[in-house]
Amino acid sequence: MSMRVFRLSMENSLERDLARLHGAFKGAPKSERAALFPRAPENHDAVCSQALPCQHCGAIVALLIYAPGAVDAASFDAYASAMQMCYSDLNVATWIVGPAVGEGPMGQRPADTLRVWPARGGITRMDPDQFGALIDARTREHCSAHFDAALRPPELRHDQ
Repeated sequence: MSMRVFRLSMENSLERDLARLHGAFKGAPKSERAALFPRAPENHDAVCSQALPCQHCGAIVALLIYAPGAVDAASFDAYASAMQMCYSDLNVATWIVGPAVGEGPMGQRPADTLRVWPARGGITRMDPDQFGALIDARTREHCSAHFDAALRPPELRHDQ
């Protein structure tokens, strides 16, 4: 079967299905019409994330996905699966960050993190200073043209 014949058969099939639904819709009592076109579930969970730019060129170099419900390996995996399309399309280093754990001021509590892109790591508990240093180094080192411009070939220098 050629591609053209296949496309025509698909179009005809779609037209028949739409005509059937339209007829059913027109003939159905108003109270039953909604059942013909089911709605998407309304309990969509929003996931908060933060794209971090390079300090020099502004390109996104890392993505943090905040996962307040990530309390064990299974829930981290659920967040990773739900967000995979987003972070794989961006193609930048990505971590899922769980909720703060332990006692003390919120800004000093450690959190479990899971690196999911480009290479998956294990769940690691880090305090804000450790994780901040890791992310700062990544955003600072992405575009090192400002640090070693004299060593770069002229076509790769940003200062010209």
